Amino acid sequence: MTKVNDSDFGSFVRRVSLLAILTAALSVVSASAQTPTRLKGTVKTEGAPVPGVTVSAQSPSMLKTTVTDVEGSYEFLGLPSDNYRLQATLEGAYPYGVSVTVAEGIVVQDINLEMEKSLTITLSCGSPCSDEPAATPLDLPACSDYEFDEKLITSVKLGDESAGELLRRRFRQTFVLASKDTIASELLRLQAGTAEHWDYLQARASTLIANTTQPGDSPGAEPDYAHPSPRFVSWCEEQSLPPEETYFALLATLDALVESRDRRSISILQEGLETIDPFVISSCARGLMLHRVPNASTDILHSLGRLAAEEYFNTMIWLLLSEDPETQERAREALSNEGYGEEDIALQADSVREVQASWNERR
Repeated sequence: MTKVNDSDFGSFVRRVSLLAILTAALSVVSASAQTPTRLKGTVKTEGAPVPGVTVSAQSPSMLKTTVTDVEGSYEFLGLPSDNYRLQATLEGAYPYGVSVTVAEGIVVQDINLEMEKSLTITLSCGSPCSDEPAATPLDLPACSDYEFDEKLITSVKLGDESAGELLRRRFRQTFVLASKDTIASELLRLQAGTAEHWDYLQARASTLIANTTQPGDSPGAEPDYAHPSPRFVSWCEEQSLPPEETYFALLATLDALVESRDRRSISILQEGLETIDPFVISSCARGLMLHRVPNASTDILHSLGRLAAEEYFNTMIWLLLSEDPETQERAREALSNEGYGEEDIALQADSVREVQASWNERR
């Protein structure tokens, strides 16, 4: 047997230790070379970030999915280097897909979603949107914007909080009053609104009520279907605003306040009954009856007493919701005087009851 002396053994141990260290070092270098990378980006549509978009990254060996945040951003951590199919989906948008090679470091892939467009758009006096971009606050919104807002409202109804955040942002960004009305009203109705949305609706509705025809104005001073009242025209001239467009825009805001179903609006609607503006009274009466405000029908009838019979026809329809038989009879009589038969009146009653039932549904 060959004898190994101490110095040879020590040399052998040192060589083995050095080999182990080198092996470990090579393992670290190899692991570093295979460090998982990051794939990130922002999802936008027409330049605006879109939260709530489902984004997936799929390679031959794995699939990862995430959802964009309020800034429209997504990020995948821990992706091994490979070729991936990146896809983005959102209700109301065309599917998006692209191939991405993920190597070392950070890979940025932004996504531009294209929203679906309706195949047909009704261009009529009752259309809520226009195929042309809005040029002034009083214009209708572009149909692409209108349809996108409607998609977001639907998503909020389904519980998508990120869609609510995007709607709140769009409210602040848009200058189109019709869009602001709709967004503020729906956010409040869906309990996703803030003081900003309430303040906007109540301030504009109160402005209309304060500046339209009041008791004591000269006879014949109430607005008609073509023109606002002289009082309102005078106020618009002081503000350098176009009277007709401004009047009907504020009426739309009053209707949006009613549709918000916010009970804070009741005092404003009661103030509206004190005017002698048949359009304002009609909107306010609708809101008060749907809110089931005690004694609302009595207050409405008192308000209608200041108007000519032909001016309160639309308001009488909502009095069919009254639980007071005498009030219901007065409403039926008014409708009958306008040429409605018993069958027609019954259909009107069914219609407003359906609205009432919908109003009472859980938001």
